Amino acid sequence: MSYSGEQKYEQRAFLPDEARAVSPPSGTVSPALLQWAVERFGNRAELERRFPKLSRWLDGAELPTVRQLEAFARATLTPFGYFFLPEPPREEIAIPDFRVRSGKPLRLTAKMQALIGMLQIRQEWLSEYRQRSGRPRLEFIGKFDATVAPQKAARDMRAVLRLPDDWPRASSTRADALATLANQAEAAGVVVVFNSVLGNNTHQRLREEDFSGFALVDQYAPFIFINTGRERAKAAQIFTLAHELAHLWLGQSGISRVTLGQEAGQEIERACNRIAAAFLMPEALFRAAWQELHQEPLQEMTYRLSEQWKVSRAAIVVRALELNLLDRVQGDTLLEELRSSYEEREEKAAHAGGDFYRMQMRRLGRPFVEAVIEALEEEELSYREAEELLDVRAKALTRLLDRFTPS
Repeated sequence: MSYSGEQKYEQRAFLPDEARAVSPPSGTVSPALLQWAVERFGNRAELERRFPKLSRWLDGAELPTVRQLEAFARATLTPFGYFFLPEPPREEIAIPDFRVRSGKPLRLTAKMQALIGMLQIRQEWLSEYRQRSGRPRLEFIGKFDATVAPQKAARDMRAVLRLPDDWPRASSTRADALATLANQAEAAGVVVVFNSVLGNNTHQRLREEDFSGFALVDQYAPFIFINTGRERAKAAQIFTLAHELAHLWLGQSGISRVTLGQEAGQEIERACNRIAAAFLMPEALFRAAWQELHQEPLQEMTYRLSEQWKVSRAAIVVRALELNLLDRVQGDTLLEELRSSYEEREEKAAHAGGDFYRMQMRRLGRPFVEAVIEALEEEELSYREAEELLDVRAKALTRLLDRFTPS
């Protein structure tokens, strides 16, 4: 694929042909289209703060001017032509969506659609670049299906990622464990992206309640995205990363809202949760650690084990239930207490900021940045194309090039 800036993700947003051909008519804009854009965006309160007349627009009591409509389109990530269609369009979901809340599927928001589209463009470019460069297929992609024994998949994951069985306990902090897991995944060929906003747009924050992460399967350039929303603890990010890695081993792209102690909506999610638990807390070692502390009060024991394994207390309880180490009534009671408290959020993710270079490496994924810079140096990409792929301006690209050191 020869990359062109025309493929930038905002322009890839599932725009039907009839919307591309529309120019703003002299007639009115349907309130139904405005209402659809609000629902698609997923956060009416945020839009009402930015557009005080929104309620009047939706009621049909007043209509936005062209300039207001353009601003509304940008804010809601809606292609401008959509507002002049006869009815709201039906949009295709880019990848399988496994998220549920209270047993019901969740709506894919405009931010998430734009985010997935952005990473798919990067993935397509990187996959073709790696193939042209003679990189081999990644044999672990789709190696198993959802019926695999969790411990078998977990062992294979640790072998490919070159991690010992007790690697979480060898890390001094959860942040160190998360960095270790991400680094080993990237060394194996996976691009791991951490972000709490859409690209570099700090005005488009990603809500933690919408999704935990997603996986984009590809034999040459698999991508994983981890939502680092303001309240997402490192323990949650570690489990989510392990869960999304399991998606790659099962060969299944998808959007996840990882929940512990609650039934996941589909078998693939249950399988990925079980594999992630076996990967992070191998059975033999976990049983031994549980036995060492079994005389401690349950609250204290789960806290100490969560510190050892760098996961949440909920993950410890669920793993103990899976291995029949804990009475079901006791376990369910403790899980309910944990869900109703803020205890599982005690280690909040740091607000994105600080060192520009490190932040961009997290937001883009180091292997992707390396490939773009290599292609730039080989004159396979122009500077403008590199800016588009990395979603940075010329000055920021120069800063990246000045700081970049190949791994």
